[in-house]
Amino acid sequence: MKQVIKLIEQHCNKTQTDHHRGLESLLDYMIEFFDIKPFMENRYEEHVIAMKNKSEELFEIVLIFMNKVTEAMEKGRWLDFFGELYETMYQSKGKASSLGQFFTPPSLCDLMSNIVGEEKKPVVNDAACGSGRTLLSYMAKNNFSRHAYYVGEDLDTTSVKMCALNMMIHGARGKVVRHDTLRNPTTYEYGFEINEIRYPFPTPYYSLRKIRCTEKDIKKTNTKQTLMTMKEDSFHKAIKTYLDERAKTDELFAKSYAKEGKSINECCKYIMGEARRRGMAVCMTDEEVYGLAVHYYDEDDIKINPVVETAKVKTQQSDAEKKAVKQAAEIASKKSAEPEPQKKERYIEGNLFDF
Repeated sequence: MKQVIKLIEQHCNKTQTDHHRGLESLLDYMIEFFDIKPFMENRYEEHVIAMKNKSEELFEIVLIFMNKVTEAMEKGRWLDFFGELYETMYQSKGKASSLGQFFTPPSLCDLMSNIVGEEKKPVVNDAACGSGRTLLSYMAKNNFSRHAYYVGEDLDTTSVKMCALNMMIHGARGKVVRHDTLRNPTTYEYGFEINEIRYPFPTPYYSLRKIRCTEKDIKKTNTKQTLMTMKEDSFHKAIKTYLDERAKTDELFAKSYAKEGKSINECCKYIMGEARRRGMAVCMTDEEVYGLAVHYYDEDDIKINPVVETAKVKTQQSDAEKKAVKQAAEIASKKSAEPEPQKKERYIEGNLFDF
């Protein structure tokens, strides 16, 4: 990281930028470098040249970044390039500790990924992602699978940018958003959609697209939550009505129904858990559902199975400019040589911390 830090310092000196904002300048430069817009406007080569002219020092860091991650991935490993850079530049100076930021050690990230295992899941989420280490570790555990959609969330602006870039260069498809996950989980200030340019058809390129939460998104989320609540309330009400009526005519069940430690809410969770054990799409008769409800109250040692919620104008180029474009493209192409899956697989829905 010494070479990278030296290049950042050279850039700051040349542009008269505060050295404390050196990392932020690098992150903003890279986000602009990998912006999806030049791809969509068919001017990628011109864009690379313009970015090199904008800052040769930061352009060189982009190449180092791509090379380092490529080397790690070829060995089946992941690399938190920006997390390591952040810790080297700031944590030793006490800035991170004063902000209450302590990134999860890589060994602990790998331990959590090993506990979760290699089950393929359509959405993998980290609600306090930092620089994205836990998500990167899970990706490596699953051989950098293209199938999952990775979601990172964080309150810190710098962490959101670091995570987005880290996920992007490891080939992830997903998004990272900035918001308070606990206080305001349904909306976000802004975020980045990652690698739309790579999938579903593989390309040697990487991309970021800045996104914002619109009023339409908020209404859609609120409507979905309202419908889910209505469905859940109706289900609870139906189960309770049946059990209330049965208790009036069945004295033995009435005693079971009055047991302490039992509840309608847990009863419904038990029914849903038992249904999920039968598969992802289950059809059950009323008698089967009500039978499970009675069984829940009759038995004292009931195991509740967890239920996971499901969710061109060309310009003449100089030799140096052509070399810069070729160098960036070669490194990107090298990283895109991942084997294509031969068949579709069935995925299990879940959250990264479902263990």
